Amino acid sequence: MKSIANLAGRAKGVVAAMLLVIAFYPVASWADRERQIELVSQGPYSLAENPVWNENTRCLLFADIHRATIHEYCPETGKTYPVLTGLMPFGLTINDDGALIVGTEKGLYYVASATDIRPLATNDPVTGGPIWVNEQVAVNGGIYFGGVNFDGVNFGPGNLYWIGPDGSVKRVATDRRLPNGLGVSPDQTKLYFAASVDRKIYRFDINPATGELSNEITFAELPCRSCDAKPPAREEDQCSCRVGIYDGLTVNAAGDVLVAVWYDGVILRYRAKGKVGKLVETIEVPDLQVSNLTFGGKRYRDLYITTASTAFINPIMPCDFDPALPMNGNVYRLRMPVPGLPESTSRISAPRIR
Repeated sequence: MKSIANLAGRAKGVVAAMLLVIAFYPVASWADRERQIELVSQGPYSLAENPVWNENTRCLLFADIHRATIHEYCPETGKTYPVLTGLMPFGLTINDDGALIVGTEKGLYYVASATDIRPLATNDPVTGGPIWVNEQVAVNGGIYFGGVNFDGVNFGPGNLYWIGPDGSVKRVATDRRLPNGLGVSPDQTKLYFAASVDRKIYRFDINPATGELSNEITFAELPCRSCDAKPPAREEDQCSCRVGIYDGLTVNAAGDVLVAVWYDGVILRYRAKGKVGKLVETIEVPDLQVSNLTFGGKRYRDLYITTASTAFINPIMPCDFDPALPMNGNVYRLRMPVPGLPESTSRISAPRIR
């Protein structure tokens, strides 16, 4: 009887958390409930992240960051198995020669095989300090990737970097707290970039020749609804909020931006309306810690979604988020009416073996 009571209490907690989410996001925008989310790879994965569809194998690559593992899920067999261990994969893309480009807490690496791993970008080109990579996206032969500034408690200003096909690295945006989700418009002229602690998605114009970014705008924003009677005195303070944070994102064939909202158990779809994004759909996910998403499958109609089982407790956690709630840490799939587009690959030459 005690175990049943505990389960009932935890279920009530989940329902209460979802009611708070529904109260924040527009009810009219919620997705058609007839579109059922399928569980395709059952964890618990501690922090499933960075899903990438591999068109050559017709399988999904994704990371379990805390367990330093990259897995592959193949829809034809329904099986998931590890393909690489030993690196903490905070970012993942595919090179045109078949190698994986893996972002870690120690930089960006070219991975030809489990025994052939070569550094690509490990130090900031300005300060010379180490780069903790978080999220990446390939476009025009190169890769944009985020660099996190984290002292173990708080997130300081981080940077966005570009590595070109020739292997040169430069900063393209600075002073963003917890650089996160990255996506590219269908015509590959615009970059979308989420900064989680800033609770903003930025949009830039891309210079295809140099990787430089220009014409920055704030495309979307999750306002901090403070738990305190008064909001923080300074905007840059990491306040305690009642809403989650943007995490990974992707862009569909219509140019809509779909972004995971960590802590809130939802995916938001924004449509570009003029220069800003208009929230047009909210998709509920069976886990609260939704980390990332990508399109794949036949005609790229399947949206693959990753979640985490380990509660991430830090100052940016919503004040009313209960880390004791059940977290599954699974990979899900949802058939979408509007497809995505194939993942771009980079054309970075293999670094010389040192």
